[in-house]
Amino acid sequence: MYGQWLVNPDSVDKEWQPILERYHQIKLGQPVTPAPVVSAPVVSTPPAVETTQTVSVPLVAKTTRVEPKPQPIPAQAPANSATEVSEEAEDQINILKGMSKTLAANMDASLSIPTATSVRAIPAKLLIDNRIVINSHLGRTRGGKVSFTHIIGYAIIRALKEFPSQNFYYEEVDGKPAAVSPANINFGLAIDIPKPDGTRALLVPNI
Repeated sequence: MYGQWLVNPDSVDKEWQPILERYHQIKLGQPVTPAPVVSAPVVSTPPAVETTQTVSVPLVAKTTRVEPKPQPIPAQAPANSATEVSEEAEDQINILKGMSKTLAANMDASLSIPTATSVRAIPAKLLIDNRIVINSHLGRTRGGKVSFTHIIGYAIIRALKEFPSQNFYYEEVDGKPAAVSPANINFGLAIDIPKPDGTRALLVPNI
């Protein structure tokens, strides 16, 4: 490369030309011209910018808890004077005659004949839903639960008030058949309770 530079300096890369030129001066005993000092370019660094980390705090809505108002239990319900049952009312007794008397005689005779029980399937979806609603309300207030027997018994009482003609029973008065219309509605509901000796028995309170 040095020989090539001696013949034609431009035939060598420009990066090698200063090096070969100094080498040529050293070889000839001439003072060496110091190579120009190339200062490295100053790279300006932008000042560091302090970053503040912002932590987002979720906003929590404040709610006011409203305690459920205590509902009066049936024992504390105000008494309605219009629905009070008169203790002095007496049952009405109507002596059966004609066709009703004959029908009653046949009913007595039928007691000695074996009977069969028929079953009817009745949709009870509404009954189930109402029981769930009532028990949910009781659970949020005074507690307790109702069964299907409670709801059916309540429905029977309401039905007898709406259709009083169904509230009759048969009885013989002075040896004569009679249809008795009770002055009040007496509803008996059998309850299975344990006895002191560990056995169980059905108790029928009359309401």
